[in-house]
Amino acid sequence: MIPFREVTIDDIEWIRECNRESGIIGSEYSAGTLFLWSCSYNIKIANVGGMCCILNDFDVNKRYVYPFGNGDKKAVIEALIEDAKDRGIRFALYGVSSSSKDELEELFPGRFEFGDRREDWDYIYSVDKLTNLAGRKLHGKRNHIARFKDNENWQFEIISEENFEECLAMNKKWCELYEKDKSDSINSEKCAVSKAFENYRRLGLEGGLLRLDGNVIAYTLGEKLTDEVFLVHFEKAFGDIQGAYPMINQQFVSNCLQDYKYVNREEDMGNEGLRKAKLSYDPDILLEKFVAFLV
Repeated sequence: MIPFREVTIDDIEWIRECNRESGIIGSEYSAGTLFLWSCSYNIKIANVGGMCCILNDFDVNKRYVYPFGNGDKKAVIEALIEDAKDRGIRFALYGVSSSSKDELEELFPGRFEFGDRREDWDYIYSVDKLTNLAGRKLHGKRNHIARFKDNENWQFEIISEENFEECLAMNKKWCELYEKDKSDSINSEKCAVSKAFENYRRLGLEGGLLRLDGNVIAYTLGEKLTDEVFLVHFEKAFGDIQGAYPMINQQFVSNCLQDYKYVNREEDMGNEGLRKAKLSYDPDILLEKFVAFLV
């Protein structure tokens, strides 16, 4: 079997180099995603022929992610197929974009069947749209922000070591408010958030927070995915404060992400409320992803 192993902080640059080679903008391929969520979803990686390969227990069954990096992709996928045989599991590849689907069909004609994974699609927005919130579709966002600004005692601030503890304290309070109905997902996210702040500089994360009357009431953070795309990992705000969510989104993009063209705000995981919220921002790109089953 392929010696898959845990993701460590020392793997970050290698994963990013593999990503640069492939130019993939799917959220599951980011170094931060793989490292931060490894504690929750048993994510393992391996270097197979120079390519980054992923095996995880994201849901009930083990699953492989489409390999990325610089190498002989056909040989690497054949090695993964053998690994699945050795483990006694059905081989399937997740996170397969439309272009990767075409590539897979060319490399292995007739050997895979494809299923749509709508819950895995990434929501990607132009920086211009999230900055200006122009047009009728985003009128409601502008109104919510206006109501937030009715209290003039607000402040946007870059996340740094000086305010880490305040962000973590705000996150703890947020979890206490919302964990009753989603204890499993909240606990998983707690682990990921803690790892993010513990390894903030080494991961090269960027983030911002909002203060209202001096108190942190929202924060967001993420990482550079490509030269054009920034990936948001976390965004938290107190939902009872009108406009807090659209305000932290707009302020962070306006103050920190103007050198990028797009912002990837990840998938909705099949959560209808999250899907509605992400669609309400009128994404410029819905990044389709498929699962490829070996037949």
